[in-house]
Amino acid sequence: MNKITALELHTILVLYQTRSFTLSGKVLHKVPTAVSYTLNTLEKRLQIKLFNKNNKKLIPTIAGKYLAGKAAQILDEMETTLQNTISLAEDFEPDLKIAVNNIISLKPLYDLCKLSTKLFPNTQINLSIEVYNGVWESLFSDRADIAIGAPHSADLNSDLETFRLGVCNWLFCVSPKHPLTTEILPLSNDTLRHYAAICVKDTSSILPAKNAWLLKGQQAIFVPDYYSKIRMHENGSGIGFLPEYFAKPFLDSQKLVELPVKNPKKPTTLWIAVKDRQNRGPAFNWWIEQLNLENTKKAMLSSLW
Repeated sequence: MNKITALELHTILVLYQTRSFTLSGKVLHKVPTAVSYTLNTLEKRLQIKLFNKNNKKLIPTIAGKYLAGKAAQILDEMETTLQNTISLAEDFEPDLKIAVNNIISLKPLYDLCKLSTKLFPNTQINLSIEVYNGVWESLFSDRADIAIGAPHSADLNSDLETFRLGVCNWLFCVSPKHPLTTEILPLSNDTLRHYAAICVKDTSSILPAKNAWLLKGQQAIFVPDYYSKIRMHENGSGIGFLPEYFAKPFLDSQKLVELPVKNPKKPTTLWIAVKDRQNRGPAFNWWIEQLNLENTKKAMLSSLW
């Protein structure tokens, strides 16, 4: 198998840039004959011509031009890899993946991201939105390092460390012009199932996917997020439950109305969950500290906008 060393790549790149053994020798701190020997040895091993000589000037062949271009990329990647390796030994984290339940307000996370980039400029923050069991699955499948708003049980995996975020209370909300506003209250499931439920699809692909609320035989309209869900409640496209803190501004402005139902949706306990915390670096631990502040928790369970 033909092999090429970093030293040879560097030599080819310098020769391509200078087109001269003499100038290359000055850059590489070698005598010109040593540079020439490196090139000749590589050409013989590869059995190709990389440079032609025109008087004292070196003219790269097509193969030489290609190799010089690749050499620049490879040497740059090698340097980046080396620096990251050294940094990792010093607790540097190249990225931090944070999965957020779609019923969590992102507003407080914007400021945390801004501050995080200042404190840890070499750590890239990746926020993703997950739904229902997809929040837990993001940890199990390594899509996330931190999960915010994981619902219900905190005992799904012994490797997880969890912190209680709070409780999401649910309100049944419809448009003020929806036909259900004229029905006898509280509303029964038999009455509700005649109208489409607006649902956000569970993002899990391994754990069993669930619907936050959907009655047997009821038509479902699946939407990508709560922004869409609330808007479709507003225009009367369908019905369903909304987090109380999301619904409140729309109830206050009378864009939505809350209706009592015979079978209300039970409150959902939400958790902040992490895996392998003991092996994490300073950016990870800083985020956990910030997310566990009471003001941050309160802000995450607030209005969508």
